[in-house]
Amino acid sequence: AHRHGVAHRDIKPENVILAPRARGGTGPVLIDFGLAVPLGARVGPGGTLGTAAPEIFDGGRADARANLFGAGALLLAAALGGAPDPAWSLDADALERALARAPRERRGLLE
Repeated sequence: AHRHGVAHRDIKPENVILAPRARGGTGPVLIDFGLAVPLGARVGPGGTLGTAAPEIFDGGRADARANLFGAGALLLAAALGGAPDPAWSLDADALERALARAPRERRGLLE
């Protein structure tokens, strides 16, 4: 996606399939570009809580780092054999605290 100047914004296990490769064998392919935007675009909320980078829920720029966050979440799910423990997931309240500008407003995020 980056080679084509696109931020996917919703990298998660459900959006990766195994497909035949041109030189033989199979490999992962990213699908479902319904939330994709040009790299660097300022975006509104979109993506899946827990796999989408928190800044894209706060009007941040969708750049390569947002895709990297999603890829990390995807690799964590692959390493664990499924979704992480629900206690690790961000709900709407935790997301709001994570995006808080003042550090004192971030307290209790992992409690």
